[in-house]
Amino acid sequence: MIEVSSLVALIVAEVLVGLVILSGLLVLFTMLRKGRIRKAAHHLAERVRSDKPKRVERIKTLLQDRFQYKDTELDQALHNIMQSEMLLYQNVINGFLKDDQVHLGNPPKK
Repeated sequence: MIEVSSLVALIVAEVLVGLVILSGLLVLFTMLRKGRIRKAAHHLAERVRSDKPKRVERIKTLLQDRFQYKDTELDQALHNIMQSEMLLYQNVINGFLKDDQVHLGNPPKK
């Protein structure tokens, strides 16, 4: 039978308790970080939604004044620009939520 010194057993027990505490802290910090990321992504999504009418008006004015877009051509260009912008915001938010640097670097193609 193997005899274990009480000092060795005490050291092993302390190391295990230390590792359990360290693991718990790492899990806690990870959960807090993910919560902050979710909160920031939600704030960005709300901001995008609330600012959309102002952005639409600015882009519409720009297309009319600088590029002389009219009627159907203006509506189609505005729709395409807004759709691309929403896709960009969606990709950024999804990349942050999934913590996916590859997704942030290379958004999916249409």
